[in-house]
Amino acid sequence: LSLVEANMSIAIRSRTSGSDLLRSIQAAVAKVDPNIPIYGVETMDAMVADSGSLRNFDLTLLIAFSALALRMRKEIKVSSKLLPASPWRTYAGPG
Repeated sequence: LSLVEANMSIAIRSRTSGSDLLRSIQAAVAKVDPNIPIYGVETMDAMVADSGSLRNFDLTLLIAFSALALRMRKEIKVSSKLLPASPWRTYAGPG
């Protein structure tokens, strides 16, 4: 039986440039098993920027729904002015 990790991430800190570091990692992995693919390589700056875009999307949705709720509240206040003053009386309509 072989143990396969379906989703594995590794973070590496180095003073080496990105392309040189990637080549050395690929060589080290190939020594262990040349069939293991290396993909989705990103710098930490790119990962942080990507996580910020998701946060910005969440904040945009929050603002949009908040504005919608405030607009709906305003509409409810306007329409409630058309109702009778007392909630205990039934509105009979004109005439």
